[in-house]
Amino acid sequence: MKGKRAKQYHFTVPLNDTDVKEWISLQANLSVSVRMLIRESVKREGFVDVFCKPVQNPGIRPGRPAGTSEKNVEEIKKEENRADYTPDNSAVSDALASMFS
Repeated sequence: MKGKRAKQYHFTVPLNDTDVKEWISLQANLSVSVRMLIRESVKREGFVDVFCKPVQNPGIRPGRPAGTSEKNVEEIKKEENRADYTPDNSAVSDALASMFS
């Protein structure tokens, strides 16, 4: 009888976890993909429990919006620092009003 060359693991994905199910469906080799993710996590964070870490939408990145140059940012800052500058918060006000009405 030959000895085992690999250890098998089993995991469960909740039915409503559509992100994970979609990601899994796109993998050519799920075993290799999961092992690569584990190695990246260990490299980035060390040997830690990553349970319940929030998932960030890859389409939303923190920082300056795309297409803004240093010049645009400086112009915006100057405008906001003017004494007569009043921010347009109507969209925020409308959203808050609709939440509490």
